[in-house]
Amino acid sequence: MNGYNGGTRSLDAWLEYVSRLQWQSVGMGLERMTEMVDRLALRRPAQHVITVAGTNGKGTTCHALERLLLGSGATVGTTLSPHIDRFNERIRLHGPELNDAEICRAFAAVEAARGDLTLTYFEYSTIAALWVFAQAKLDFAILEIGLGGRLDAFNVIAADTAIVTSIALDHQELLGDTLDAIGAEKAGIFRPGQQVALGIDMPNSVMARCDQLGLEPSVLGQHFRVTEDAALGTWQYESDDQIVSAIP
Repeated sequence: MNGYNGGTRSLDAWLEYVSRLQWQSVGMGLERMTEMVDRLALRRPAQHVITVAGTNGKGTTCHALERLLLGSGATVGTTLSPHIDRFNERIRLHGPELNDAEICRAFAAVEAARGDLTLTYFEYSTIAALWVFAQAKLDFAILEIGLGGRLDAFNVIAADTAIVTSIALDHQELLGDTLDAIGAEKAGIFRPGQQVALGIDMPNSVMARCDQLGLEPSVLGQHFRVTEDAALGTWQYESDDQIVSAIP
């Protein structure tokens, strides 16, 4: 066992401790995440799980989904990545960010289950978020993919709905140097039987992955449209069989 007693530690102390762990030699892959998810029984952190990948627009999409679902009366947990000012931004429950004490409890639960397993900073925070959501017995969990998709820590969860917002050249040293290569990494979040929504101008690799898995994606501009009135702060979603409006 690691012997670390974090029961009275502040969030800053926890984050310092967790950040030190990632300097140990850790390879790419989901093996550690799979092990931790199984140890803590986190395979289904909510009744319905949504993963959101893409180059741009992920955070905006997560916020919009959260607002719509909360407005319908659902219970919702949301992750955002990365944070801008403070770690608390990464984990939201029913709208507000978690407070320090709630995050510390989640970290303590992760640490108790971790044993001698080495986790990166992102893996540790990912497991903490999933633990919070599972404890809350949520209707929906919205998980923002931080980088790529196929090897992102959240991809250990088989989501019910997958969204890819956009594809552009980003993190080429890790994801590849073409749109098709990057698209293939982001399409790694797809699973058979999922609902899939896509932004415009998806590379061929994304559509090919949908075909391989027998998925029928809803594509922006083809199957649904979103219009916005920036002055009023309102927007509207329209498809062939549904119209949804969002008003402040």
